[in-house]
Amino acid sequence: MKKILTENITSTDRVIAVMGPTDSGQSNFIDALWKGFGFPPGYQKNTCAGEIECFLVGHHQNGHNFRIVLVVIPGFDNPHRNDAEVLIMMSDWFENTYRRGIKMTGILYLQRISDNRMSGVLLRNLRMFGELCGDRIMPRVLFVTTMWNQVDETTGKHRERELKGRFWKDMLAWGARSARFRDDYKSAQDILDLLVAHKRRSSSKRYGILLLQEEMVDLGKLWNETHAAHMLREFLLNLSAEQKISLKRLQRLKEGNITTSQLLHALQEEERRAWEEYRRSLDGIRALEISRPLSTYTSFPSTKPSPPPSPPPPPLESSPPPSSPQVREPSSTFPPFSQEALHSTQIQLDDVSEDPATSTQPDDKSSGKYPDIYYQSIDLVSKLLSSHTRRGMIADLKGDEAQCMVNFLHQLLCYQNPLDPNDRRDILSLLCRLTQSSQMIPEQCKITGVICDLHNPINEGGYGRIYMGDYRNQIVCVKMARIAQAQSNENMLKTKVQARELSLWTHLSHRNVLPFYGVYFPQPDAPQTICIISPWMQNGDLKQYLDAHPNAPKIPLIVDIITGLQYIHNMNIVHADLKANNVLVSPGKRALLADFGISRVCLSQVSTSVGIGGAASWMAPELLIGNLPSVTMSSDIWSFGCVCYEMFIRKRPYHYYEQPTQLIIAFFNGHPTPLQLEEEILVDPGILTLMKLCWERDPAQRPDCARIQTLLSQTPKTSDENEPDDSTFSQIWRARHNVKIDYQLVYGTLCYIHRGQAAMNVEAPSKGEDESATHASLA
Repeated sequence: MKKILTENITSTDRVIAVMGPTDSGQSNFIDALWKGFGFPPGYQKNTCAGEIECFLVGHHQNGHNFRIVLVVIPGFDNPHRNDAEVLIMMSDWFENTYRRGIKMTGILYLQRISDNRMSGVLLRNLRMFGELCGDRIMPRVLFVTTMWNQVDETTGKHRERELKGRFWKDMLAWGARSARFRDDYKSAQDILDLLVAHKRRSSSKRYGILLLQEEMVDLGKLWNETHAAHMLREFLLNLSAEQKISLKRLQRLKEGNITTSQLLHALQEEERRAWEEYRRSLDGIRALEISRPLSTYTSFPSTKPSPPPSPPPPPLESSPPPSSPQVREPSSTFPPFSQEALHSTQIQLDDVSEDPATSTQPDDKSSGKYPDIYYQSIDLVSKLLSSHTRRGMIADLKGDEAQCMVNFLHQLLCYQNPLDPNDRRDILSLLCRLTQSSQMIPEQCKITGVICDLHNPINEGGYGRIYMGDYRNQIVCVKMARIAQAQSNENMLKTKVQARELSLWTHLSHRNVLPFYGVYFPQPDAPQTICIISPWMQNGDLKQYLDAHPNAPKIPLIVDIITGLQYIHNMNIVHADLKANNVLVSPGKRALLADFGISRVCLSQVSTSVGIGGAASWMAPELLIGNLPSVTMSSDIWSFGCVCYEMFIRKRPYHYYEQPTQLIIAFFNGHPTPLQLEEEILVDPGILTLMKLCWERDPAQRPDCARIQTLLSQTPKTSDENEPDDSTFSQIWRARHNVKIDYQLVYGTLCYIHRGQAAMNVEAPSKGEDESATHASLA
């Protein structure tokens, strides 16, 4: 075992990244391997000092000799570099190695089992890790718990269950695994064996590529245009706002009555430390806002010239001067919601107000400069989520209170930092209920500037009309849904469900889900006409694509469909209308799930019968014969099997039944499946087995998405898998609508709901009021 340079790594090496927060056990892991090779304890134990270090480990397994290279990467809480510098260093290393044909055999993410809380920098590191990796490399990720000698076994197992069931849950569902490091050589070798053996078993090439590498090399993005950079920017904006408030409080304490020199010295030392942290955050924000290639950054040691030093941070006046530097809006490629979060969140660097207990609030209550009220409102929402009654009170809001709350909840879901995954799901559910009840959609979703000739539809059907349009120099799909003006129960139901579906779709962001750009009202004074804007897919839906390309590889498309379905299932969402017509194919030949019930609720005339080409052919038997009338994730799996049938047989499921009633009678009398005996020879054997599992009569016996992905990984590919889409997923995400939120109205509304009262329109505490009493009543 020895330390080597990155230049000495070859494409035949088994390269394993070792990542995690600072002091999570990276040094101990490397040191255990040193000792196993006969070196004294602590030999070259200087990893994670702010640099990326590579270690060559000779490895022998099952008669094979090969080289393993461990790449130790600093965490985002590194004391030697700010977070932006760490991201620059990571981006440079991963980009350069990927261009040289070096792919990752695996990634170790180390997590201290001795940490009794998963928050702050630990949660930030984990979320940044997810944005760096993406979902496709997850089967090569191994979460490793460390420091087991610092806890008793019972406590350690309890924390491990919490990590798996809450914080790692989504990534484990994507195929990641977990292991324990016991601070010895055998444990370290066993962990390496898990990753190396996994590489030999897997035939898929794609799992060796990080999302960061895909974005920078395949899609040509700059480092600060990646998903990871956008999340880091949001973290730093939030952190800098909190730090600025802390600095103001320290200044006020210094100006008060200081009784001893020791106390004054302690305050001065705390202020110095706070200023250093604040400067680090500002430096990171500035670096993230400057669009230039990595070759111009040399914040880590190299032979290239260093950038000029950052200017001192701005003064902390109660109202920032007009010349204060603003956090600029990047003109770069944005993933869904990241840029919008920057626009809709009114707590940017120079918008931080004074502490509410000691400052005077301006008269403009809609200015949005209330980070203190913003955070208090987040705390209140988290408390209210645990009460069914109070969630119902929020869902029953009307008028201005409802619209303001819809905008606020939408903003929370766009803004990454304050919420854990469970709260995020609960808030999404609450937002959908509120939009459905109030028939209001987030104002941030409204867009203008769509160019479209509404006299020449491309297609027309019961769902409305489809047009080709232009939005910010991009071809887009304009789906115009006409809502009948008659206030019948049916029409009101359609309007409510439409608002709910739009709120749902706008918060789905995945490579296998059709992006939602926004809603456009071509006639603002005629709100019954609403246009849903999404990217234009020239290849059409899956049926049209396979009609035009009958020999196209099908298994990669099937993998895309189940990957997208697993994503929405992880969000506790049931698609409920999965069929080939509702799966679009991007220019990069990737399958995208679409129409999450939208076409069923945006009709001018809704048919109450199910035609022969309708949904009955894709519906699970428990839905048709009424013993389980509500759609479930298991019924989605049945429909997924029907989509596979459509792809291979090229016919509608149960095409041999002329009427839906015949199919219903057949289900009462037995268990017919779409596939007939003579059709089985047309289906890939692995897919045939999968389809039969999806059509189990008992919903509990059907596989979930994770199980299907495992089965698909064992299915031989008929050709090279499709390349990452370089058009759909690199489209510029524009800010849709800059909405100023009245945080005082939000805060007052939540306070009254928390106390169980119905009155609204209460102002937030202002100067001179006893906030401590207010907070005591909310505890």
